[in-house]
Amino acid sequence: MDTVITLTDKVAAFGDKTAFWYDGRTISFRDFLDIKNALADELAACGIAKYDSVLVSGDIDPQTIALLLNCIELQFITVPHLRSNVQALAAREDIARVQWRLEADANGRLTCTRIPEAKSPPALYSEIAGRDSAGLVLFTSGSSGEPKAAVHDIAALLEKFERRRKALRTIGFLLFDHWGGLNTIFHTLFNGGELVCLTDRAPSEICRLIETTKAELLPVSPSFLNMLLASREYEKWDLSSLSVVSYGAEPMAQHTLDKVREILPSVTVKQTYGLIELGVFPTRSSNESSLYFQIDAKSAQYRIVDGMLQLKTAGAMLGYINAPSPFTEDGWFVTGDQVEVRGDEIRILGRKTEIINVGGEKVYPSEVEAVLVGLDGVVDALVYGEDNFLLGNIVCAEIYGESDMAPQDYEAYVKQACRKNLEEFKVPVKLTVVDRPLHGDRLKKSRLRTTC
Repeated sequence: MDTVITLTDKVAAFGDKTAFWYDGRTISFRDFLDIKNALADELAACGIAKYDSVLVSGDIDPQTIALLLNCIELQFITVPHLRSNVQALAAREDIARVQWRLEADANGRLTCTRIPEAKSPPALYSEIAGRDSAGLVLFTSGSSGEPKAAVHDIAALLEKFERRRKALRTIGFLLFDHWGGLNTIFHTLFNGGELVCLTDRAPSEICRLIETTKAELLPVSPSFLNMLLASREYEKWDLSSLSVVSYGAEPMAQHTLDKVREILPSVTVKQTYGLIELGVFPTRSSNESSLYFQIDAKSAQYRIVDGMLQLKTAGAMLGYINAPSPFTEDGWFVTGDQVEVRGDEIRILGRKTEIINVGGEKVYPSEVEAVLVGLDGVVDALVYGEDNFLLGNIVCAEIYGESDMAPQDYEAYVKQACRKNLEEFKVPVKLTVVDRPLHGDRLKKSRLRTTC
């Protein structure tokens, strides 16, 4: 495990430099390693064996991250789990065959729980042991299908962090149990950056923390950016320290991108692309106003087959615990993302599983949502299909926003606007106005009513 040890040594090298802004105070890299070492002593007393499967419950905070690094060094099979996602805990433990549950509190005290009824480990865990490595199990969001458990050799994923890169003071917005959040953690700490920890991901709190901590990087989802624009909290706080806003996890509407660039003219707005199964890849676009991008050729090869993106990368998962392999016979990962090609750039249209078939015509929800969020009074929109015995499916939409119109007038206004910008079969047949944000606790839209 030389790769992991080297990365931990890099953290130690930053000494008294600030590693975290947490609970109103700063914590140095030296203090962070003290937390890590104290937790290592407590872990040693638990009796966890090498290659045992452990669920680490927490969030982006010094104690949880210290616990995570210990689990990697001890070569456990680690399942990160967001503490607040209580409803998914039992299912994840069952699918991942978890043997131990770990959690570190705000004082660095460890709770270690043995799960006696744990099932026998899946074959993929034996493969990790055969490599003498450490494992990582991440769950897909389930936004367009049943969540799947992806098993990684974490040493292969961490290779990208061996080279020193620039790190910024970063808002820890993305989630600890997804690659976006883990990528933020590893990149920031292994390069001597500062991670701003959150207890609330509301626009008002994010803006307050940017002003308070002078944060430079804000990695978020398009759904959050819609909420930020609607809240107008950016007008109440000093966001001048921001230099980069990165977005990913779901398709971005052109209207949203244009508005963000309008309110933050001095900020670089950058698209990212990543998958639970493969990690996060560097991308570049011909200009910031474009939704088209290129994937860095040094990180991954890509090809388009029948309009769908396929990728090949050294950091790919070993496989799923609870689903068939998504790799082709020649080793390409089938992403499920339908794309549009323009020159040497691509644009993500949406997941193949999200396509709505209306009388034989394909409708991408993101295309309809892009029109809806451009309308006055619409904060966000969620488009999905509903079975119809004549057409196969009809297009339905939930709209989050405010309007002084009567419901019938508002529905007529929305449909009329859609007809001006969309073909008739793409116009929502059923409209529902809701009084709640449309993204779930995964920070992006879910086209299913339940997620894991």
